[in-house]
Amino acid sequence: MASGDLVEILPHCPPSPTPVSLLYPRNRQLSPRVRVFMDWLRAQMPAQARSSASA
Repeated sequence: MASGDLVEILPHCPPSPTPVSLLYPRNRQLSPRVRVFMDWLRAQMPAQARSSASA
């Protein structure tokens, strides 16, 4: 802890998957910042999670 580094202490007990939803009004144009965030978040999600969410 003194170095400030994060250390994984339970590698054999990963957290359960948590769904993530992005909600925005369809009748309004998205700001560029929101669009960039959505694109970044989509890139962070595993492909399997994205495909099951859109099905």
